[in-house]
Amino acid sequence: MRLEATTPSRREQIKQILEAKHGIIFYPKAVDHTIPEPNAAYVISIVGNDNLMRVRDALLYFQWYAVNCSAVGDGFGADHIARRVWRAEMIKEFGQDFKEIYMDNNQLRVNNMDFGRPISILTQIALACGDLDRYKKLSAIGAQMWSKVTGRDPNTYEKVGKNYAEMESMDEKLNVVAFNITKCKEVLGLYSQTVD
Repeated sequence: MRLEATTPSRREQIKQILEAKHGIIFYPKAVDHTIPEPNAAYVISIVGNDNLMRVRDALLYFQWYAVNCSAVGDGFGADHIARRVWRAEMIKEFGQDFKEIYMDNNQLRVNNMDFGRPISILTQIALACGDLDRYKKLSAIGAQMWSKVTGRDPNTYEKVGKNYAEMESMDEKLNVVAFNITKCKEVLGLYSQTVD
């Protein structure tokens, strides 16, 4: 099937093909007006100018996941090998558009749940700035997010549930996404106060 050049309409055509022929589900993204917006003046007041860019970049990751991404589901469940083969075929057929539609901004993709690095940056800076309360809150949020995806206790590493790769039902995976969004909002909220 021949598609138009790369335009939003081409992407819409690809989405329609993915839905009709491959059973892909594009979950509607609810507009959430409660996503906290980090306040640059407040961030500078707590981390200083030297750390501003690193904190900003870390916070952008949480904003990206909570605001820009959406859930795109498939019927592969825990069959990651079949998913990889199918993805390779779709990339050959649709190129970069497929990657952007299905992979790059998909909240259900575990590769897009890499909160370890940005949370680590934020906790290290909070600790270096002597902000122990923020450090403790960020550490707890990071541990909760890690545990939700890995299915392990963050202190003992004992298995306490399914890891994300073992989850077969879409409800389980969407529950992880909702949890991640809540935690992203908590992180962003720690940097969104106003300065008097």
